[in-house]
Amino acid sequence: MDEPEKRSRILTGRWIAVLVAGVIAAGLIAFFVLFSVETVLVEGNVIYTEDEIKTLCLDSPLAGNSVLFSTCEKRIDLSTHDFLDHVTVEYVDMHTIRLNVVEKQLVGVFDIDGLYYYFDQSGTVTEVMPMLDESQKKFVPLIYGLTASNIGLGHVIDFESDSVLSTIIAIRNMIGKYDICPDDVYFDYNLNIFLHYGDVTVNLGQDQLLEEKMARTAAILPGLDGYKGTLHLETFTTDTENIVFDTK
Repeated sequence: MDEPEKRSRILTGRWIAVLVAGVIAAGLIAFFVLFSVETVLVEGNVIYTEDEIKTLCLDSPLAGNSVLFSTCEKRIDLSTHDFLDHVTVEYVDMHTIRLNVVEKQLVGVFDIDGLYYYFDQSGTVTEVMPMLDESQKKFVPLIYGLTASNIGLGHVIDFESDSVLSTIIAIRNMIGKYDICPDDVYFDYNLNIFLHYGDVTVNLGQDQLLEEKMARTAAILPGLDGYKGTLHLETFTTDTENIVFDTK
């Protein structure tokens, strides 16, 4: 092969390499433009705002591309943050992703020596705070009166009865359903349940017909604003028509 032909082949090879590189670069640019993230939807968040969730999740260099982010960062672990577990990233369309927030499912909190121990559905203490978290007051009841042990961060609480945790979970679910979280929930030595709303005490009695009792409580409470006394539901049955409010 003579020298001109050799140079021609070298130049041709270089031009082909440049062309291939150009095509790849153009393809990458098109990929990042076509799948650029313009809208971020946030769902499932209760405690944290949308902007807070975005700040926690969108610091990845892949966050600008809907395909790469939803594929490579599909599950973001946020368990080191108070009351958060994780976020899943979902591809919606070329310019939209959805952040599905999973918060820790807290059911109650104990006040012990000025510290607040939040526990989940398994009875595990997931958070210990120096004060009540304002964002949780509407959802997680403050529990008093129970005998419990092994209360520490990461520990599973030993309750005095196997049924107690189930009762707390039921109460938590129903105060969330009816949006009537009390100032606190008190259990007496017979495990009768008392809810305190300012100067109004709701005596629910034993863990029986709780759904019906809470539904009645939700209906009656607004009319007791400004009153002081006890709403008696401890003897409530499905046949009960009149419920006594004792102002003594």
